[in-house]
Amino acid sequence: MTPQQALREERRHQRELQRRRQVIETVLAFIFVLALLVAFAIAGTCDYEDEQASLAYWESQGVTIQRW
Repeated sequence: MTPQQALREERRHQRELQRRRQVIETVLAFIFVLALLVAFAIAGTCDYEDEQASLAYWESQGVTIQRW
C-alpha cells in the first residue's frame, strides 16, 4: 500500500468513525427527549389525581368549590 492509499484509507476510517458518533448522539438525543416527554406525561396525570383528591377533601369538609 502506498502512502497515498494509506492516507485515503485513514481518512475513510475517520469519516466512518465520525458518522457512527453522529448516529449514536442522535439516538441518545432522541431517547432523552422521549424520556422527558414521558416524565412530563406522568407528571401531568398526577396533577389531575391530586386535584380530584383535593376537591374530595374540601367537599368532605363542607366547602363548595365553584369553577369559572
